[in-house]
Amino acid sequence: MKTNEEFFGIGLPKWPACVVTGQPVTEEQAAEILIRTDSWYIGTNDKAWEAQIMHIANIEASAGGYGADWESTQAFKTRHQILELSYLSNDRIASCYVGGPNGWCAWDGTIGQTDKNIGKWPDVETVYNEWCQIAEAFPFLNLRCQLFDHEACEEEAQAVIEFVVEGGTVRMSEPVCPLAPDRDIEKDLATIFQRGGERGCSPVTLTRALNFVRAKFPLHPVSRTVKT
Repeated sequence: MKTNEEFFGIGLPKWPACVVTGQPVTEEQAAEILIRTDSWYIGTNDKAWEAQIMHIANIEASAGGYGADWESTQAFKTRHQILELSYLSNDRIASCYVGGPNGWCAWDGTIGQTDKNIGKWPDVETVYNEWCQIAEAFPFLNLRCQLFDHEACEEEAQAVIEFVVEGGTVRMSEPVCPLAPDRDIEKDLATIFQRGGERGCSPVTLTRALNFVRAKFPLHPVSRTVKT
């Protein structure tokens, strides 16, 4: 069996495919995951939705009136215990990605991702450490994640490493039962042109999710409940 250091030495391409499969979680658990694993970089072409997100989240606009204020955003992230993730964030609130809002967790609690690359020039150790953050924050997760030696759209893509997240822990292994990326690029290209294609949830869903997270962490000195 390989050591962690040996797994860390596995080379990955510029844009490796990332496939995730796992046991579903409850809607409340999904709500917490999606709030705390979002990057909270609010940047889309849907400016009306951006403004609504900021209003619901009590994030102030920047002094120039363009985008969110950095300090206000940082205070929000501290208040809601947002994880610092570079590769494994979920973008189910808003996204200008060609496939629309996306991620390995859905609002209904489904855990899975088949049609996306993980990001630019990742390394195994960084991805492992991010899964460790996620596993610690959400010990109820039970999932597998595989990274590939090519992009999701490439037919020759082969899984090179697997992360198993279970019971608050993460272990790495060589893929025994390879998962398959979804190579339906036309589906992604069509999604973004649909009405509301950059919106991943309703204002009511976002409000409820934020209230759930705030109720879970009630002792922080900044404590306000979002009004519906």
